[in-house]
Amino acid sequence: MLNVFIDIETIPGPEKPKKSEVSPPGQMKKKETIAKWFAENGETARDDLWKKQALESLKGRIVCIGFAVEDGPVETVYGKDEEELLFRFWGRVKELNGFGDNIRWIGFNLRSFDMNWLYHRAVKYGLKDLAIQIPRKRYADSVVDIREIWNGKQDDRAKGTQDEIAVFLGSKRKTKDMDGSKVFGLWQKGQLSKIGEYCGEDVESVRDEYRKLEGTF
Repeated sequence: MLNVFIDIETIPGPEKPKKSEVSPPGQMKKKETIAKWFAENGETARDDLWKKQALESLKGRIVCIGFAVEDGPVETVYGKDEEELLFRFWGRVKELNGFGDNIRWIGFNLRSFDMNWLYHRAVKYGLKDLAIQIPRKRYADSVVDIREIWNGKQDDRAKGTQDEIAVFLGSKRKTKDMDGSKVFGLWQKGQLSKIGEYCGEDVESVRDEYRKLEGTF
């Protein structure tokens, strides 16, 4: 199998949720109290609901994919057209793969997040050869999730972000003072290259963590 280290960056959908989709705190019952809450907090709550779409595959958008094949250089593709971005990414991976080997995907929190986003879009945009490379079985060996390996079944309460684990292991760290929650802000400012830089560093970090864990699981 060919190892492909990968990370994606996502943002909310193009339009804010409707005002009718915003709900006040559940303990509020009186109409006047609810009206006051909406007047004071409605738009903020709407913005917060919008930002959460960056974690929802059916509502958000992929704006950047970072990847590296084996020990090759990290590459990133980013842009405003999600479909075109997916085609560029997959075309490049197939080129590096020699259009042959099956792929082992390696990343952090990969199984439940990145792989689902990629599979859903592979189906949506007709990239069937990509879709079949993304396993749908729960514990398929062709997905190596650093977070799962690190925490293991021995400690269901284990914590640790990718950056925290990198610090612990002495691995390469991601951009200081930067995390996925700030990607949308960069997008709104048109700073797509900074998103690409951050995503690429994420891939470099996860590859270094994998190399340190390799042979222990």
